[in-house]
Amino acid sequence: LNDLGLIKRTLAKRDPLRFFTRAWIAGAHLGTAVILSYTLAALFQNNPAVAKSLFAGTFGTGLAAIVFLGGELFTGNCICT
Repeated sequence: LNDLGLIKRTLAKRDPLRFFTRAWIAGAHLGTAVILSYTLAALFQNNPAVAKSLFAGTFGTGLAAIVFLGGELFTGNCICT
C-alpha cells in the first residue's frame, strides 16, 4: 500500500465508526446531487444542451462537496500499488 492507502487503513482500523459515518455522509451528498441533477435535467428537457450542462454541473458539485466536506468514497480508497 502507498502512504495514502496506509492512512485510510489506519483510520478504518482505529475509528471504524468515524470512517463509516464519513462514508455514509459522502453517499448522502452524492445521492442528493444525483436527485438534483436529474430534476434539473427534466425541467430543461426542451433544451438538451442546457439540460446536459446542468446535469453535469450539478453532479460535479456533489463530488466537490464530498471533497471539501471530508467524505470517504470507496473509490478514493482503492489506491493500492
